[in-house]
Amino acid sequence: MNTNEKQQDILLRIIHQVCGMQAEKYLERLNNALDKRQKATKIRSVDNYIDVLQNDPNEVANFVSVLTINWTFFFRENEQIEYLLENIDGTKRLKIWSAACSTGA
Repeated sequence: MNTNEKQQDILLRIIHQVCGMQAEKYLERLNNALDKRQKATKIRSVDNYIDVLQNDPNEVANFVSVLTINWTFFFRENEQIEYLLENIDGTKRLKIWSAACSTGA
C-alpha cells in the first residue's frame, strides 16, 4: 500500500523519534513494512494505522522491527563483497574492522 506525502512525513517522524533512523531514502521499504503491519493488524486505512502508531508503543516497536534490518553478520549484502573483490589491491595485506552490526552480536 502506498502512502501520500503527508502520511510519509508522519511515518518518517515517528520512526525518527523512536529510533533516530533517517528513513527518507527507504520509502519503498517503509511502504513494504507498512503493508506487512497493516495486514498483521487487519487495519486497512493508512490513516487509521498511523493513529494506532501514535497511540500504541508496542505497535511502533513492531513496525520499526519490520522496517529495519535485523541480521547480525558481516558482509550480509553481496554488493559489499563484489566491491571489495573488484577494488582490493591483491598485493597488500588487508585489515577489516567491523564497527557494529544490527544488535551488535
